[in-house]
Amino acid sequence: MGEEPFVQARRVEKLLFVLSASKRLPAVKGSSPNSLILLKDGLTMANPDPFASPATEQEARDYLVSLCRLGGHFPCPRCGREPVYRLKTGRLRCKACAYTFQDFTGRRLGEVHLPCLDWLALIAHFVRETQPAEAARLLGVSYNTARKAYHAMRLALAAGALDAAQILPVLDRRAGEPGDGHLVLGIIEKNGLAFVDLVPDLDAQTLLIFKHNFRLRTAALGGVVYTDRYRHYDALVASAAAFGDAGGHHRNRALFVESGHGFWSFVAPRLKGRRGIGAADLTLYFKELEFRYNNRDRALDPLIAGLLCARPARALER
Repeated sequence: MGEEPFVQARRVEKLLFVLSASKRLPAVKGSSPNSLILLKDGLTMANPDPFASPATEQEARDYLVSLCRLGGHFPCPRCGREPVYRLKTGRLRCKACAYTFQDFTGRRLGEVHLPCLDWLALIAHFVRETQPAEAARLLGVSYNTARKAYHAMRLALAAGALDAAQILPVLDRRAGEPGDGHLVLGIIEKNGLAFVDLVPDLDAQTLLIFKHNFRLRTAALGGVVYTDRYRHYDALVASAAAFGDAGGHHRNRALFVESGHGFWSFVAPRLKGRRGIGAADLTLYFKELEFRYNNRDRALDPLIAGLLCARPARALER
């Protein structure tokens, strides 16, 4: 059974309140020349510590390892206990379960094997919204490697979202299944903060029924179909690919989000620049946009690096 509309609305309201509280934390601008890390090809990324700019592979590694040890804790990725100790080979071993592992084992950063300087450069390219193919060319890595790194970053952002406990199990369950593209997302903006919610009781076919039988207004942009207001949502969003040949025409105008909606004004130019969004990638991409919008006054580089180095509560394999 899905959530009742009132219960779902209260859950979203609570998440928006938590987001609002987090925005009152000091912002990390990263605008001073002394707070930038110089990377390959003249790229820079915001550095939370202006006295530690990684210039070598070892310094870059030390920086990323320090993010894995925030709070002084470095638990075993298998049993979650401490302490762990370093072997002569450089690997780590858990004293409790004897599991041997690397510094980045069990973290998104460890899912793509790259030099740490290349990882920092790819984070900088991701923040600047460089396409993976162009980032791969500039860094001299394969396209597949850059694509996997970008995907790992999006998974890290989803795992760091306030509603990760709701999103990750659904993505995990539906990954690779024929119906995974039928997911519908709801958009809410309040007090300058956006929240992209997974709407559990709706799919693309239900939106079609609402459109044809209840005159739900829809429009399309960049491979995405979006709607007029629905319940407490400013708009619903689904992949155009999920509608197939039965999608019909989505050409209504003057929808609610098109009338000065801050988040949609941020999203729309990015959708126009894309040929389309794969149905399975819709949720991850919109959670990325949620993250970018809600942290638009902060330096994204150290935030993303920290999420890549976080130990996820559960794995989400694709």
